[in-house]
Amino acid sequence: MTEALAEYLSWDSEFFDRRTARVLEQALDQERWVLVERWCREQKIQTLYFLAESTLTAGHLFLESIGFIRVDERVLLSLTLPARVARPALESCAEVRHGSTADLPQLKGIALTAFRDGRFYHDPVFSKSKADEFYATWVENSFHGLADQVFTAIIRQEPVGFVTCVRSGEKGGQIGLIGVRDDVRNQQIGQHLMSAAIQWFADHGMNQVDVVTQGRNQAAISFYKKVGFQIKESKVWYHKHFYD
Repeated sequence: MTEALAEYLSWDSEFFDRRTARVLEQALDQERWVLVERWCREQKIQTLYFLAESTLTAGHLFLESIGFIRVDERVLLSLTLPARVARPALESCAEVRHGSTADLPQLKGIALTAFRDGRFYHDPVFSKSKADEFYATWVENSFHGLADQVFTAIIRQEPVGFVTCVRSGEKGGQIGLIGVRDDVRNQQIGQHLMSAAIQWFADHGMNQVDVVTQGRNQAAISFYKKVGFQIKESKVWYHKHFYD
């Protein structure tokens, strides 16, 4: 290709044991698809991701006509931070503290079941167990450089929830993952974790925090709106698999 229309994803390729790439364009037409497909064949790509603008209806029809499957609506929400963040007066039995690698066994256990709305669960090529492992690995990697800060919620000295915080640019931040154990939900633990994360971003000079969730996960969208986030954009994840 005379210009980079796609990129090889080494981590995904190794994790899923499938040579994986991502289209870099936000729209594809027949002319560009010919170039991308040729590159994929040359690189022996087995799985190709494409994040498409949600408003391009004709473009979506074209993607489906060439074998892409729609797996997820990616919803981006943003929160503009004040100089300081007032912690809400919440009643909860949980304490929130800085996470420790000693928490990992429990946190990975939470991640194994907490993110079932993710796109890999909605692509039949990926097994449910491998999708579970993807999020458990994400949490583990967050303690080894993927995140800049992890907070853990504790009840009776046992980790029951977590949130990962990532710096994004000079003045931006991103919530990577937030999860709470199923049996202690609806106890405002998520709000406590989010409050700690937002305060951490504010204390480190961030003026905007982003978080991504799935369009099918209306409970998450409602939660983020409740703590002050607003929907910024919506896009669609497509996957295509090559079988020869």
